[in-house]
Amino acid sequence: MKKLLSVLLALMLIFLCACSAQGKEDHQLTSRIDGLIEETKVEWSDDNTATVSFDRHFVNNVVIKLKKAVSSPLKIYNGENMIYEQENNSTYKYCSFSPTESTSLKLELEGGKQNVKSISVYENDNEPDSDFRVTTYILADKIQNIDALKSYTFDTITDVILFSCVNFDSDGELQYNDSEDISGRKMLKTALSNLKSVIGDRDVNIYVNILGPAADDGISDWKSQMENKAQKYTKAFENTELTTQINDLLNEYNLDGVFFDYENPIKAKYWKPYSDFIVSLDSELGDKKIGLAMADWDIGLSKEAMQCVDMVEMMEYDLFDDSGDHSSFDSAQKGIEKFIDAGFDSKVLDLGIPFYGRPVDKGEHWYNYGDYSKVLGKYSNKTEIDGKEAYFNSYQLVYDKTSLAIDYDLGGVMVFRYACDDLNHKDMSLFTAINQSINDRIG
Repeated sequence: MKKLLSVLLALMLIFLCACSAQGKEDHQLTSRIDGLIEETKVEWSDDNTATVSFDRHFVNNVVIKLKKAVSSPLKIYNGENMIYEQENNSTYKYCSFSPTESTSLKLELEGGKQNVKSISVYENDNEPDSDFRVTTYILADKIQNIDALKSYTFDTITDVILFSCVNFDSDGELQYNDSEDISGRKMLKTALSNLKSVIGDRDVNIYVNILGPAADDGISDWKSQMENKAQKYTKAFENTELTTQINDLLNEYNLDGVFFDYENPIKAKYWKPYSDFIVSLDSELGDKKIGLAMADWDIGLSKEAMQCVDMVEMMEYDLFDDSGDHSSFDSAQKGIEKFIDAGFDSKVLDLGIPFYGRPVDKGEHWYNYGDYSKVLGKYSNKTEIDGKEAYFNSYQLVYDKTSLAIDYDLGGVMVFRYACDDLNHKDMSLFTAINQSINDRIG
């Protein structure tokens, strides 16, 4: 009997913790959405269809809380015009769209009448700051031909991070990445020339991302690889020559700053030399900016180093939920909370958005959005590829995530990476989705 009671108490505790965690997430996000329309009336015409009525407003945000997570498509109509569709598998449905003047909205969700806890409608007037960033990673070797860059994208992009052209070794020496066809130095020069030509007189910052040494050959398991890399990085960080050479590189090419993508300090003893290096570099670079790409599962930067960092690119991708959805809305929201809880100022943070899809079985395949945009359309995130279902961040989800970043008062969003977009079709480009989300919240 005592054993049975213990089991029941344990199960109850797990249930209460789960409910508390879900409630906390709901509260944290809902409290950041402005402009709640308080007087609303919900009427169900059948088990799947509800009409929400209210005084006339320019509505642009709806939040639906469910008792049980479902992946069935949620559709929202203004009259006969569908203005929103979502298939995110969660109990918290955040729906952001262009302002639409109305006195009622129709919602369609399979089994919604029994599953919906609440429906909230907003005239959300949270605005992005005038310096809201849209940052993108661009492979230097992919833009040796200027035609790979599309001018219209730089009406949205504010910051470019060039990578794949410069590394540092364990001795703290910078090295250019030479290919079979071109030297790394020439690759960087051509990439910068093409970028500046397409950007024209737009105010776009350009940075260089510098990767560190790879793990030794023959190390098979991930943890051992990370340990080996961390040791090499630490040796480099403790060499003052690295700081000097980075400063010289930025000045030589008139770059706006430097970024580091350091995913392997999985132990506290490796975070300290990294943090000390960032503090030292900050004192050397003056007005040049320092940026870091970081994962939410590995945040160990010192408080002093956090104050020296100008931008943090939150790598909220290559992460899967229980349904196998890659880089879902929920995972992005949870990631933002983790970074803020870790002590980062929201204005330093850029929400990372993948312009590629991954299989729901978490297999090691990366599919460019641009190759599947026609199949996905603006609303669908899933399609079948080679017999496997893959999950993308398509147009509407990218729009939603940009709105989410605005609601959390983040510094901006980050795109990984430029060439994965459908650049040849502006109406389907994910940069267009970002641009529309930003502009819909201005004024």
